[in-house]
This record gives sequence, C-alpha cells and structure tokens, in this order.
Amino acid sequence: MKYTTLFAVIIGLLSMGCKKQESIPYEGQTYTVEGYYVSRAEQSPKVGKLVILSEGKDFQTYDPVMTDSNGYFKITYSSKTSAKYINLHTYLADYSCATPDVYILQNLPKGQNLKLGKVVKGNQ
Repeated sequence: MKYTTLFAVIIGLLSMGCKKQESIPYEGQTYTVEGYYVSRAEQSPKVGKLVILSEGKDFQTYDPVMTDSNGYFKITYSSKTSAKYINLHTYLADYSCATPDVYILQNLPKGQNLKLGKVVKGNQ
C-alpha cells in the first residue's frame, strides 16, 4: 500500500509538469490558394502585385507570389501553425513585410484547396 501511494504521488507530480503538445492541423499536407487580384472600381487586374498568405492571428507568413498580367496568383502552402484559418495580404513598398492593415481576404478556411475567383482588397 505504501508503494502504491508513493507511485501515485510520483505519477501525479510528473503529469503536472507535462504539457500536451499542440498538434498542427493538416501538417505535412500541401494546399493551394489561387485567384485573380483585381481593382474594386474597374475590376481590372492588379498586375505585378505581391500577394502573401498568413496563418491565423500569429501572422506566420509564406513567401509572397507576384500577380501576372491577368492579376492571377497561386500560393502553395503546408501548415506551419495550429491556426484554423488563413489570410491573404498585399505587400506595400513602404512596408518591410505584410501587416494586418493590408488584408485582401481574412479568415479563409484552412486545409483545403481554394479557387477564389476575383478578389479585391477588403472583400470579406
């Protein structure tokens, strides 16, 4: 009985110091997000603009891609965080990185291929 109690105390102490590792949803799988970045007023293509994908509120970003002559972009990603959604951003010349105030789209579903069609900055 004495050893059983001691064993239970040791296990209890060990389990208090253990933290469950957060799993990364969709880890090891690759997905694409593609669409046409266009101006809101004229619906004309935004040519040569950098588009960046980020995950969740932690703002883990991926390499930017440049839109082509039709405003088309395609980003391929594998999940880096446990965030449940992704965001698209533009990259402005006076910023050294993508920031939340330059969202194109926010809270897109993560873990699936997305064909967005035409997108404009601020379209939600």
